[in-house]
Amino acid sequence: MKISRMLATILGFLMMMLGLCALLVPDRVLPFARFTTTPNGVYLAAGIRLLIGLILLMAAGASRFPTVLRILGGFAILGGIATLVISVAGAQTMAEQMLPYVTTAIRGIGAFLIMLGTFVVYAVSGTRSPSPG
Repeated sequence: MKISRMLATILGFLMMMLGLCALLVPDRVLPFARFTTTPNGVYLAAGIRLLIGLILLMAAGASRFPTVLRILGGFAILGGIATLVISVAGAQTMAEQMLPYVTTAIRGIGAFLIMLGTFVVYAVSGTRSPSPG
């Protein structure tokens, strides 16, 4: 197994685990969400998003859905750049706007992470089938 596919598989399982935690115990995930509104947290979140994007881009070529993984990787990289541009003040403003719905938002993000992680693991677990003809 190529290192990029292995990293993408690990990434997918980590997404699923985080999503499951967010669904089942959103109050335990809330401190991590709050950390992303601090100066160090913004840089860490941006770095993680950039890393996720790079992993998805590297694994895309040997996956079942190369175009989809490239698009997801591109979105992750754009998200990392946007996180840096928005900065701490923007992150805090967004967090304040979501405050009344924080549990619901965390659970929704958790459900999305489970679906995304499952897709990533499926996409890199096998090879593309040859096109007919």
